[in-house]
Amino acid sequence: MRRISLSPPPAKSKIIMNNSGDIMKKLLIPLESAKDDSQLFTEMSVVSRDYEQNWSIGLNPDVNRNYPTYFKLYNHIDYRKAIKCARISFLKPKYIICKGDKEIWKLSSNKEKKGLMDFLNSHKRGNSKSIEEMSNWQYAIALWNVDMNYIDSVNDAWDITMNDFQPTKIDSPLPIDLPIPNYLNLR
Repeated sequence: MRRISLSPPPAKSKIIMNNSGDIMKKLLIPLESAKDDSQLFTEMSVVSRDYEQNWSIGLNPDVNRNYPTYFKLYNHIDYRKAIKCARISFLKPKYIICKGDKEIWKLSSNKEKKGLMDFLNSHKRGNSKSIEEMSNWQYAIALWNVDMNYIDSVNDAWDITMNDFQPTKIDSPLPIDLPIPNYLNLR
């Protein structure tokens, strides 16, 4: 599920009329006058929620760079309410450390790490009783590839396999059959 956050609409809008009096365009506020550009068009792909552990997995890659490739694990089903975030590499059991608005989270026990592995292997997303064709791991990979503009839809992800994968090439889509790293080894 994609979530798009936009800043609240302004109290007033400006209307520009053409010579015949018709409305040509309605302008809200110019982007340059926005107080915090980082909140105007922030987009987060929510991969799945685990209601038992109160976790969610999300993505918001930078389309201008494909490295490092990682997903975000939040300590709440609603990433906006999460206090902590673990950024975890798709390619190896490694944390990606970078600044963000959440406290850096490192899974502290084997129980949490096993919970992550079970969550990624699960074909259940959220409270839905249905079982999805893609595991949460595969769905995260598919959404990553969509968000990075490598493919147009999640279903196109089935066409990218390990046979096509070039791990040394930085600008490359992730294969749908990429094995899950052993996240029990996260340090």
